Amino acid sequence: MPGPPPGRQLRLADLPGYGYAQVSQTERASWQPLLEGYAERRPTLALFVVLVDARRGIEAEEHQLVEWLASLSIPTRVVFTKVDKLRASARGLLRQAARAAFPGGGVATPLLTSAETGDGVGELWAAIIAALPALPAAGEFAVRGPDA
Repeated sequence: MPGPPPGRQLRLADLPGYGYAQVSQTERASWQPLLEGYAERRPTLALFVVLVDARRGIEAEEHQLVEWLASLSIPTRVVFTKVDKLRASARGLLRQAARAAFPGGGVATPLLTSAETGDGVGELWAAIIAALPALPAAGEFAVRGPDA
């Protein structure tokens, strides 16, 4: 299975979602400051991946989230999950609908993935890796000793 390149440190954070979470509106609203604080206070944030159940499509909350992230210039990728549950024709319509939802061109083509079949997982890892900052050239690493 693809993964981060050797020698690279990568941290993934799973933040509360909107979508299908069966919680009260009050609890869902309480997640907003958490999510905003996380995104706004992470200068090392290389990519924000918005996972959307392909069977639901993009809802208002995801659309607002993607637009807000764009306003902060945070690289964002919309990733549809569970595409194995859709027919091929529905996958094409989903991709078209996603492009239409973000007509400004600031959002990359959405990825279609399935944990069940592995479809799109390699492309997702490629997008994550491509978003990582470049490694410093040889000799640019700062070596710190225990007294530093």
